[in-house]
This record gives sequence, structure tokens and C-alpha cells, in this order.
Amino acid sequence: QRCPEDCKALELQFQQRSQKNAAAEAIRKEWIAKSVIPLLKGCQILNGFSTKLVSKIAAPLLKTSFAAGQDMFVAGDSADSMIVIVDGEAEARCKQGKVVARLSTGAVTGELAVLGLLSFRTATFTACRQSDTVVISSSNLRQVLQSSEAASKHLDKLAEERRMQIDRGFPVLSLPVGASNDVCSRTIALHSTRYILAPGETWKIPENAL
Repeated sequence: QRCPEDCKALELQFQQRSQKNAAAEAIRKEWIAKSVIPLLKGCQILNGFSTKLVSKIAAPLLKTSFAAGQDMFVAGDSADSMIVIVDGEAEARCKQGKVVARLSTGAVTGELAVLGLLSFRTATFTACRQSDTVVISSSNLRQVLQSSEAASKHLDKLAEERRMQIDRGFPVLSLPVGASNDVCSRTIALHSTRYILAPGETWKIPENAL
């Protein structure tokens, strides 16, 4: 049988841990609200979603940090999630090791995997400096979207439109360059984003596309 002093010590330890956990959770929620949700609202596949719905998607997310030189994922790895760089910078390298892109804060990669259009990573992403990210899996996203039929249909529509884009080889085949609807044209189509502009609207190139 434990003495009263032991019980009091355990109770005090439990209270201290509970307080630390509560403080850490408060910090996480503040980070999600101030840093993550604004970025998610600008993500193409979540564009147009209500703040309430985006908040539900963001609520369980945890910070995943990568040190400079650390791979976020490797070309050929299985893929069922997208990664949002909340604060950081990364290089994308093809299988041959050549740098093909550089991403910074606010960039998103893996949207095609979430849409069910790719089941593997097509490039290796390596952090150029200390980088904080969040990872959104396809299953978790779909689970949240069960509460919104319109949002679920939106993702399905995006996936179907991208499949049609691939079949037609757009945008390459819409250019006067004499290209054929081959693997190269379809690959470009797979990774191309279509923007719909209203009459008189000016297209602003996303910062991470430069």
C-alpha cells in the first residue's frame, strides 16, 4: 500500500503534465489558426471551401519539421497525401538528381495524390533550410468532407477535369508547336493547373510558380 506522500507526488506529477499538455495544445491551435488555415484556404483543391470546413480539415494537423538537407519524401515512394510548407523552403529533384523546382512557404505538393491521380512521388523534395510542414492524407480529407456533399463533389470534379485534360493533352496540344498526344504531352497535362478567369479579370501568377 502506497503512503499518502506517494499519492500526493503522483497527483502533482499528473497535474504538471496535464498543464504542460494543455499549454502545448493551446500553442498548436494558435499556430493552426494563424499560419496553417490561411495557407489551406489558398490551396487549389480547397479553394472556395468555407472557413468552417477548412478549419475542420486543419484541426487535427500536427507540425512536421525537416532539417536542412533532410528529404521530405523520395521519388518513387508511395503517395496518398499532400504536404503544405508552412514555413520553409525545399528543392524538387528528378530521379537523375537534377533540380527541377524550388518551393517556399505556402507551396503545396501532392495534390494529385489526394485526388487519386498519382500513387507515387514523382520527385524527391529536400528541405533547403529548417522547414515546418503539415501533411494531409487523402483518407483524412475525405473523412472530413463526408459532412459536405458539395465539397466532396468539388474534389471529384477536379479529378475528372484533370483526367479529361490528360486525355486531350492540354495545354501542349492547344499550342501551335506541332506536338503529338504522347507521354510527354500527357505528363505535362497531368501537372498543369487550369485557371478560369472572368471577363476583365487579370491573371496573377502565383508566387510559388515563379
